[in-house]
Amino acid sequence: MNSDGLTSVISDSQKKWTGKWVLIVEDTIDNYLYLKIILKSLGLNLLHASTAKEAMELYLANPHTSMVLMDVQLPDGSGLNLTREMKKLNPDLIVVAQTAYAMMEDERNCLEAGCDDYLPKPISSASLIRVMNKHLG
Repeated sequence: MNSDGLTSVISDSQKKWTGKWVLIVEDTIDNYLYLKIILKSLGLNLLHASTAKEAMELYLANPHTSMVLMDVQLPDGSGLNLTREMKKLNPDLIVVAQTAYAMMEDERNCLEAGCDDYLPKPISSASLIRVMNKHLG
């Protein structure tokens, strides 16, 4: 996608996504800051958790959350187990796995755990926007 195409996708997305909430579950601060810069520029409201426990607490306190960007490996547990727990509470919650592990088996494991999509790290802004557009409209 050329830069003009990406610019128009971003512009259209800002209109559609303004006011929606995304929970970023990410324990690496640099990865979180990268996602924050992109998603804030799209008009999204953000929540951030660096552990599975904190993520569940934030989700329970913010049931209006539209999407979760889920790191697969967290310091206190598995992002895939956390996805299963969140999906029990709300099967319609959109969960996108983000992981540095990019093997076909890893993607399959994420989808089998209930994730709606999968983003291998490092995440490109174009891939992130494509996945967001696919699930948030």
